[in-house]
Amino acid sequence: MKFVATQNSPVEAARLAGPRGDGKWHGFNYVYTAISTACQKIAQTNLHLSDEHVNAMAALGSGHEDRMKSMLWYLRDRGLV
Repeated sequence: MKFVATQNSPVEAARLAGPRGDGKWHGFNYVYTAISTACQKIAQTNLHLSDEHVNAMAALGSGHEDRMKSMLWYLRDRGLV
């Protein structure tokens, strides 16, 4: 199954509103995998497309080091990682 983000999606709007990076920093793969796993856990609950889920997905797609690392710490604090 293929998913395509439309321009009107809340995740795309949140991703574009924040800082963006190129994802070429040490530890990117670990952080990306951890956030992706947490997003999958969120999607399996009733929090699907909640603000928490949208912000995590936006950080995941941003490639920005500080944004992704801060989201990882937030998700760890919430017990999702």
